[in-house]
Amino acid sequence: MAYHNKPSKIKIKGKIAPPGYHYMPDGTLMANSSMLTTGPPINPTSPNRPMVHKWAICGKKLPPGLSSVSNLVGAEVEILYRNGTPLPPNPNPPYYYLPNAHAGYTHWLNMFYNQVGQPSVGDVVRVVGQRFTGGSTIFASPGDWEDFGVDFEDYNSIDCYIYKGLGKMDLRPLDSQNNYIGNWPMFSYRQQPFQSNQFENCSDCRGYDPTNIPDPFGKLSAPKTINSFDLDLSDIKQAGETRSFSVKGSDGAAFSLEIKNDAGQYYNFVTDTFQTIRTRLENGKIRKGSYSRDIVFPSDNDGNQYDIYLFAEPGTKHANYNEVRFGDGSIDINSSTGSGSLLLQKVIYQYEDLTLTMQGYSIGGAVTGTFATATVSTNRGKSEDKTSFSLTCTATVVAAYRILKQPAASDILSFIKPVVGAAPVALPGENIYPSITTEADSTSEGGTTVNGASTGQTVTTHVVSSTIATVGDRVLGNAALAATTVTVTAVSEGSEKTFTISESISIADDLPLTFSNQMNYSWPINNYVDKLKEGMIVLAGDNIATDTVVGKYQDTITIFPDTEDEEIIIKNERPALDTLSKKPTIVKGLVTVQEGNIIFNKQQVLAIGGTTLKIGGYGENEILRVYGWDVKFTNLAIALTAPTTTTREATSAHAVIDVNSKEGVINNISRVSGIGIDSSVQSPLITSGGGATGDGDWTMDTVQTLENGITLTIENTSRIATITGNIEIIKAGTANQTLRFDVNKLLSIT
Repeated sequence: MAYHNKPSKIKIKGKIAPPGYHYMPDGTLMANSSMLTTGPPINPTSPNRPMVHKWAICGKKLPPGLSSVSNLVGAEVEILYRNGTPLPPNPNPPYYYLPNAHAGYTHWLNMFYNQVGQPSVGDVVRVVGQRFTGGSTIFASPGDWEDFGVDFEDYNSIDCYIYKGLGKMDLRPLDSQNNYIGNWPMFSYRQQPFQSNQFENCSDCRGYDPTNIPDPFGKLSAPKTINSFDLDLSDIKQAGETRSFSVKGSDGAAFSLEIKNDAGQYYNFVTDTFQTIRTRLENGKIRKGSYSRDIVFPSDNDGNQYDIYLFAEPGTKHANYNEVRFGDGSIDINSSTGSGSLLLQKVIYQYEDLTLTMQGYSIGGAVTGTFATATVSTNRGKSEDKTSFSLTCTATVVAAYRILKQPAASDILSFIKPVVGAAPVALPGENIYPSITTEADSTSEGGTTVNGASTGQTVTTHVVSSTIATVGDRVLGNAALAATTVTVTAVSEGSEKTFTISESISIADDLPLTFSNQMNYSWPINNYVDKLKEGMIVLAGDNIATDTVVGKYQDTITIFPDTEDEEIIIKNERPALDTLSKKPTIVKGLVTVQEGNIIFNKQQVLAIGGTTLKIGGYGENEILRVYGWDVKFTNLAIALTAPTTTTREATSAHAVIDVNSKEGVINNISRVSGIGIDSSVQSPLITSGGGATGDGDWTMDTVQTLENGITLTIENTSRIATITGNIEIIKAGTANQTLRFDVNKLLSIT
């Protein structure tokens, strides 16, 4: 196995093993330090001849005059017991051919891992040996078996069991009564520096005390176990953090921990810094059930990724593997526990700080003006104490605001923006041409009449075709058109007067046509099916039916209407949202794309295809569900900044007054106060002169006597409204977001 001389990068099925480890042929991960190795060559004729070679058969003694053993005819290998349970006998156990002793290491590894599989502690393996040749002599007597392994002279097959586990794995021979044979392992798998194609002096194997070897059937000493690796795997602050980890498990369980950032640097557990030279925490040992230590993650303004590798050292294993997968089928390594190999892997991400923005917003632009923002900065996934904020709404110079109500958290809108596909989905029982949108108009040389008979697919009209027809419309007007579904496939642009239909139909000159827009409930969208839900509103926009919400589809029929037996029967039904079994796109553990279909409570025209919708909901719960930000608002309020102006002349018992600025006034809403204003009943109402800028006259509902140059204050209206309050971030989301106060609920400009 020459690849063991280059352990740094070994690819198995597209995977690259971490430094210091390699993948076995069955895909499991193994430490290089645990692999079989050999020592210096020996002289087969030397007195110190007894040998046990790691995963190879070595000569225990050689016949006189024979200096080497050149060939073993073959051997069969099968696993007889696993976890103390007998396995069905293999009628054709894998046959293994050992071409020469010096290649034995490689071939035995291939045999066990490719033919038998990775052995486990407690497995009983049967090795059936065949005759071998040495030089030109064939040794056929039972005693010839002494030349290989341990005391083969009385057996044609040897059962061996594995009692040390990964890292130190020995095959102990058993007789037919499951008694141990010999004083040391027949095959030994031990830790040594590897050198290719060399035997070792196996006298060190004799150090094993067979009296300490437990019963192979259910009483074998199990390796130490790492039960859990506890570390906060949430996103790290941009400014960095210090986090503690603990490895819990059996006392004496050994592990190594390696942390690597996205620049390929390794964490030094001594200096608490990252460095280019590979380093790790080596051979940590669990004491009193746990091992704990801190990790210092540094500040990083660009974000980072930390890959964490916890290796079980020889004689230690991880707890049983419990796999968790994301919606796209990929493995969620942070949610999975345990490991089926020596490696347990986790990942932590570090991101730059996030900004949460608050702003006024008017659906459909009903309330005009400029909406300023207020921001709060925090860290991804973290909390932030209660913070005060203030943001303003400023009307245009010829407009003003009045307050409709005080704000509440239920006035805060969160929305996402999916793109609608161009091809709607017709649902069972749905009439996609529900009504006539352009009535037949037989006006001579106009209306919806045809200009010249047509027998093909191009129709010429007397009027600009785009004023009467839309792509997707069903066309009616004669029996041939009524007999099938003929639709508009193209409409000429500008002032042109032609359109194209889906099939050739005979249409007479001057025939008035009727057009029905195609309308559909169900549409494909490119994203957010996982975040949308039934009942969310679709914000007003071009081609969107008024009061559209996300809703399920039902095709119903009513039987026995207007009687005591009236009943509504649902013939066809579809949910409001459907992923269509499409897998999401997941990046760094988060769903970034989830396609699917959406259904609206109202049919929508074909023209919404390809447009971006705004679909959302109100309140703190929707902020959490849609944006992933868990926030709490308190002490919300809205107030107007009262406008002031000065008089430009004196008046005596007059309802009209000339002022230097007329801004901030809504007629019949605004009132005025100031020195000299008679407010014995209430401040006078401005009935005209509002909705303008510059100087000029106001008309009030009561006469006033005022001096020139006095200051007047406007009540009830203003060009500036300020929203204030407190926000507490319980847990930040994963992206910058904007929370919008629906000013249509709070303010009016009329």
